[in-house]
Amino acid sequence: MKYAGQVQETLLSWNWPADLLRMEKDFGEVRDDSNRVVHRGLRVKMGIGYGYPYYSMPHPTTGRADYFGPIVNAVARVKEVAKPGQILVLLKSKEDKKRMKTDAIIKRYENKGFELTKLGKHELRGVGRCALAELAPEHRRLGLGDVGHHTTLDVKKMVMEKTKTAGTRALNYLEAAENYILK
Repeated sequence: MKYAGQVQETLLSWNWPADLLRMEKDFGEVRDDSNRVVHRGLRVKMGIGYGYPYYSMPHPTTGRADYFGPIVNAVARVKEVAKPGQILVLLKSKEDKKRMKTDAIIKRYENKGFELTKLGKHELRGVGRCALAELAPEHRRLGLGDVGHHTTLDVKKMVMEKTKTAGTRALNYLEAAENYILK
């Protein structure tokens, strides 16, 4: 969950080309009721779930791990229903062996520093009825969006301080996306 939040933070704060930001419908700046920036630039849908895949094998083209099993399919469906820029978390489904109350699950993650908003139960294609929550990225909790956006250097520093590996991956993806857009 921390990595997903960091990716959304980095996307919000990235120094996007002005031409891209002028495309208001999909990439322009969006502010909440408190006038904080909540979306800016590229918006990525994210789905999170917990469980173990049945198996993994190297992808034939990339060689990276490719995972298979019900949890992988469930998370794909969760991501499918997310809005661009939103992080949805699969809290539980009928197949969960330990069926905790949704509020207890949310409380457990709040104690670890995550802010989750309960979204109720939703029917997901091929998965069934599942309890979902939205993860609020740090900029919504800490007010980092109040001033607009940070410079790319500030973001690199913030992300790298949090987790070096996650920060490096997120920045590599952003630089590749920016290079693709500018072509």
